[in-house]
Amino acid sequence: MDENMVNSIVQSAVEVVRENFTQQMLQLTQAIQNILPQKIEPHKPVTIVEGVQSTHTDLSLIKSLPEFKGKMSEYPAWRNAAKFALSYYSEGSEPYYIAMGILRNKISSSANENLSAFNTPLNFKAIIARLDQLYADKRPLHILENQLNTLRQGQMSIDEYYDAVDRQLTLIVNKINMTHSNNDELTNAFNEKARENALRVFISGLKRPLCDTLFAANPPDLPSALAVAQELHHNRQRYEFAQTYATGRMPQNSHIRPFSPKFGSTVSKRNNSQNFSNQSPTPMDVDPGSSCFRRQTEFKNNTSGRFSNGSQPQTFRQKNNSGFQNSSQRQRTYNTAPPQQQYSNLKRHGTNSSIQAPINKQQRVNAMKDEPYFSEVEDFECEDNSADEINFLG
Repeated sequence: MDENMVNSIVQSAVEVVRENFTQQMLQLTQAIQNILPQKIEPHKPVTIVEGVQSTHTDLSLIKSLPEFKGKMSEYPAWRNAAKFALSYYSEGSEPYYIAMGILRNKISSSANENLSAFNTPLNFKAIIARLDQLYADKRPLHILENQLNTLRQGQMSIDEYYDAVDRQLTLIVNKINMTHSNNDELTNAFNEKARENALRVFISGLKRPLCDTLFAANPPDLPSALAVAQELHHNRQRYEFAQTYATGRMPQNSHIRPFSPKFGSTVSKRNNSQNFSNQSPTPMDVDPGSSCFRRQTEFKNNTSGRFSNGSQPQTFRQKNNSGFQNSSQRQRTYNTAPPQQQYSNLKRHGTNSSIQAPINKQQRVNAMKDEPYFSEVEDFECEDNSADEINFLG
């Protein structure tokens, strides 16, 4: 083999090994730079570059940006809005320079004082870096994830529990966006993983049997899981209400307290008065001669209507009719007769006095029970009606 040929083969092999070694060294250097903390790059103030034109010259978008006064809870949303508004203009153009001045004036109160204290230049990257250092969440990402994993519903409602999970997820997403803002693919991957973890925590933290049912439903995201959980909880409440209402309408333990009232106060009072009237004693027979001039008792208003409808006992009506039949007939005959015949009737039957009454007349027992009892009933009902009217008007 020729010596020149051998030298060429050796040189080509050395070149291949050198290229591979150089690539490996570059990869190792890049890995070391990624491990080491990033160096602070000095940011220069923005200037207008000649020849750079912006396709958008309207400044209404950057003017609509809200002010930032140094509240940590408002900083993540303001940061995203400022980044979106400034991306509307081309860097180096005159509209971009004017937009940066408007954005700097939107920072006020304590945030403006902090930027002035650190002598922050008029550069968007420098302003955002300083605000991230001051107002971003300082807690590590694993602590925020651990706080999310320990959430449970407990005594909270479904909406309150969902708000707690969503609030913790927002903190995690904001932390990821600020940490990996330069790499969109990595940021999206971390955010998707955080949302899946939040969905798992929300379902597993619910009370049973809602937790098991929601696992079987397999909702795709948190809003869908909330909608399914609310629907299941509503159906459960309807079932419990229907079961309680049906159980309450069924008679229970009626043999223990048979006289306990089952309705309102007005109905119970009315039933008590009817029961008392049913338990009244039956009067004994009296002497027809002593009651010849007695008129039959007339009831008034509600009392006559109630007992005429059948609430008065049957035995009492029969005895009243039989007791007053003869006396009422004699009274009508006496009233319609001429004066001479009335005098003869009085002479025949005699006056209603204790001297002319027969010796063996029967004693009257409970004969006058009607009038005082019904007067008391009327007074009692009047008091009840007045009380009901006062309560109704009140």
